[in-house]
Amino acid sequence: TAPGVVRHGPGPKIVMAEATGEKTPRLQALAAAFQKSGVTAEIAADMRMELWKKLLALISGAPVAVLTGATARPLNREEGTRAVMARLTAETMAVAAKVGVKLPATALDRFKQPADMPPNKVSTLQDLERNRPLEIDAIVGVVAEMGRLAGVPTPTVDAAYALCHMKAVELGLYPPNPGFALDYKIG
Repeated sequence: TAPGVVRHGPGPKIVMAEATGEKTPRLQALAAAFQKSGVTAEIAADMRMELWKKLLALISGAPVAVLTGATARPLNREEGTRAVMARLTAETMAVAAKVGVKLPATALDRFKQPADMPPNKVSTLQDLERNRPLEIDAIVGVVAEMGRLAGVPTPTVDAAYALCHMKAVELGLYPPNPGFALDYKIG
């Protein structure tokens, strides 16, 4: 709000669960410890769904921001970038569905009209600007790989992954070869 002054809101939050889905005493104790320290702790009924929802929130913005250097406002203002982000989201939703996770179809609604977004930078773009390793493998590469393994075509995700990976390699942030090979057919 002013030089040297940061206003953070809403408050910090963490979502947690046991791999089994049980609300064990240790999980409840951990949630209570977070609550006591001022961090909102939510025990998820389905952690797998929570992870996919987080991935869905990241898949559209992170690679497009890395490739364009743009903040959320112009990315959501331009019809072309909104279309690319919608395709990244739709392909991710198709992969999730194939592995048994049904994400809300309303996730695509935000791409129908330009959104009045704040001009914030996604963390992946901030990492790029600071020459730190990118989370492209964990955000985009994982969807490309899971799509390949599940037999779900992910052409937009594959292209975004290849381009982001190349950019990171050229900047010295990644080794030259990706962790897996994407299947490209020429001709």
